[in-house]
Amino acid sequence: MESLFKTGEFAELCQTTKNTLIHYDHVGVLKPTEVGENGYRYYRPNDLFRFKTVRALTDAGFTLQEVRSVFSEYDPDTLGRSVAEHRAELRAHIDRLAHAASLLDEIDRQISSNREAEPGAFFLEERPDRLIINLDCPVDSMWLKGADAALSDGKAMETLERISPEASLSLYGLKAYDALERGRICYDGGFYLLPESVTFEEVVRLLRSESHLCDESQLETVPAGTYACISEVGPQKKAAAVHARLLEEVGRRGLRPCGPRYEVISFRLSDVAPGRVYRFVVSVRCEPADA
Repeated sequence: MESLFKTGEFAELCQTTKNTLIHYDHVGVLKPTEVGENGYRYYRPNDLFRFKTVRALTDAGFTLQEVRSVFSEYDPDTLGRSVAEHRAELRAHIDRLAHAASLLDEIDRQISSNREAEPGAFFLEERPDRLIINLDCPVDSMWLKGADAALSDGKAMETLERISPEASLSLYGLKAYDALERGRICYDGGFYLLPESVTFEEVVRLLRSESHLCDESQLETVPAGTYACISEVGPQKKAAAVHARLLEEVGRRGLRPCGPRYEVISFRLSDVAPGRVYRFVVSVRCEPADA
């Protein structure tokens, strides 16, 4: 005689709850093999396959009413269309989850990096080649102003969105070649710093395939090397003092700056926080002065 499971036993076998099995019975997608005079439900071992089928279909987006129709009114054409629709929805959902996971990974990376940098601290670090997308408009501060700046920034942000989820959270910054004039920084341009995972080739392919994005000439490689850095917390008017101190520290250590100074925010989401807390790092590639 075939062994039967009580509701609790079968629920344990299915790794679900008694209430779920009772609900499935009421809806009509999984009825018990027997119902005793005492009202107890009993299930056969092969009812497990039906349960797993119900769970697989609901996980794929089918409602319980749709699952019931699959079992009671089986029609290959109707079922085929329904499967195709739910498969497309499921794949779109998977894509959204993957996109969200990538964004969280980048936010976590920025948070970890921000924690490691002590405000006001000077340090040297080795950096690999990094890509930046330059804005094709003049800038005078981290907060872009004017129609030209808005248009350039809009194109850059659309480009970042098309590159990857991580790139959409690229840190942005300013660069300055010249020494300070009367304590004031003369910025030479703004840019977005792409994640290390992004390659030059893939960005070039994208820019060449879609004309409404940034121009290929805006793409630049920041060379690898030893960088002198100072991290700080805003307001941005402190930036001039940080630039000046960075150059002093570089000279004090027998080094010489090579190329522009980069002023980059250290956490992208800080610019949407109340009060727009400005967390930034100023850095410059350097070499021994006698090299």
